Amino acid sequence: MSFVTGIIASLLLFINILVSSFFLFFFTFLKIIIPHKPIRRQLTAILVFIANRWVSNNSLWMRLTQRMDWEIQLPETLDPKGWYFVISNHQSWVDIMVLQHCLNGRIPLLKFFFKAGADQGTDHGSRMVGARLPFYETL
Repeated sequence: MSFVTGIIASLLLFINILVSSFFLFFFTFLKIIIPHKPIRRQLTAILVFIANRWVSNNSLWMRLTQRMDWEIQLPETLDPKGWYFVISNHQSWVDIMVLQHCLNGRIPLLKFFFKAGADQGTDHGSRMVGARLPFYETL
């Protein structure tokens, strides 16, 4: 990848994070302050839609800026409304983006386990809470 392509890819990633985060923060804030359950369910659906768009936009900028010649074999029986437990061995920092790219629209939005305390006092933590991602505690 050339230097210019790297700058363009980084810029597209930054713009995607900025725009997606704005909408995630906004709807997460509404979900926190509105106690009415049917509205909160609708807000959850909106948050999942935004997260799926975020993943799709990541796939778009990756396709536009990089040659991705991957051989991917997925079962044909994947269902966007099914339940899946996806495991990754995290060989690199791109594992999550690759999984999202390959599985987006084929299974429900991937959710990740985060260590308890990661949700406290950070913008990333508020996005995790808004997306209803599970937290775990170490013993």
